[in-house]
Amino acid sequence: MYIVLLTAACSNSEYGEESDVYFPVPEIESVPDSVKVGENMIIKGKNFVEPNSVSIGGEAVTIISESPTEIVIRTPRIFKESYVEVMNVFERVVKSATEVAPIYPEANEISITKWPEIILKGNILEIEGENVDMITELLILNTLIPVVLEDQESTNLLKFFVPADLPEGNKSKIIATSVLGQTFESPELDVMNFTGSMMICDFDNFEDVDTTLLMQAPANVPYTCQNYRDGISCPQGEAFFSYYSEGATYWQNIYFTTAKMKTPINLKAFTQPYLSFRYNSDDAVGNFTLALLQGDKKWAGDFNGKTTGDELIFNMLPPTNGEWVWMNIPIDGSKDFFAYDWGSDHNPIDLKGSVNGIEIIARPFNAYHWDGTKINENFQNPYYKLNIDEICISEGPRTD
Repeated sequence: MYIVLLTAACSNSEYGEESDVYFPVPEIESVPDSVKVGENMIIKGKNFVEPNSVSIGGEAVTIISESPTEIVIRTPRIFKESYVEVMNVFERVVKSATEVAPIYPEANEISITKWPEIILKGNILEIEGENVDMITELLILNTLIPVVLEDQESTNLLKFFVPADLPEGNKSKIIATSVLGQTFESPELDVMNFTGSMMICDFDNFEDVDTTLLMQAPANVPYTCQNYRDGISCPQGEAFFSYYSEGATYWQNIYFTTAKMKTPINLKAFTQPYLSFRYNSDDAVGNFTLALLQGDKKWAGDFNGKTTGDELIFNMLPPTNGEWVWMNIPIDGSKDFFAYDWGSDHNPIDLKGSVNGIEIIARPFNAYHWDGTKINENFQNPYYKLNIDEICISEGPRTD
């Protein structure tokens, strides 16, 4: 038996150090001396073997298009004058011979048109304006807060996290500094502590500036917003939301409620975000389909009151026997919230983004066959009762 060994030579000027496998080394022939931030930039060269990765000053950038001789990238909105590095699929790296300088907007092109109304400790706040993503740091209560560039999604909206451990103080201005060194100063604002939850709707005032409620129901379904119903008193505030139905079938939609906020809640303010609300089933049981709203997207699914795997409570809220209890739904993608793909009813959302509302569709589901102790397919439960109050996003489950 004969064994033939074939070897191939390679040149370090064109390939890597290995002598038995070809590893093309990228070469950069030209980059511009300067470029407007946030715009496209062309890198010319050779041996750009896809997929490539590109960085400026060590920071990865977005590749718009690539070929063996040309890569088009989107430059960061903020970066220092730096060299460009290209790494091809073989992890061969080359650095440009010259640096690229950023061209920032002119000072008169950076402006702030809207400040936060309050400074809420432990929360993400927003500043609106023109080219506000050019702001690199903020000063609140003599505490310097750097802006996280990766959190910025728009040139007209700046997001920043206010530490929960800010020094004591009832009022403070926000002083913003741009990459050009210019400063902007807000009016004096109230400083408040983050209490651990942010309200979506408490049903006390439908004209509330933070909440718009759209309520739809069949004409034969009685619903009300009040502080007392059939022996059930309001757990807080002036009113709770109540809708009862008699004779609804298994899949029938018997109620539809949408609560939208004019000021979205950013889930990044929470470590363990929960959608929490007070629930009271009176002497019956219920269930609903829940959706979190994020712009035009909604994340929908059946809500199971508990996740013990007990078949008796699957797709059904547990009976509370006239007592108000907290229902807590983790909204970090965990198993407690089952999201089924129902076409337009379901759409993935960014669980670290902003939530601007909720949608509830009341459906009997297994409650239709609840005989008071178990699911009984031969039994038809004529009553569906659902009372809700204080819908909020909370840090961990609420039990107060």
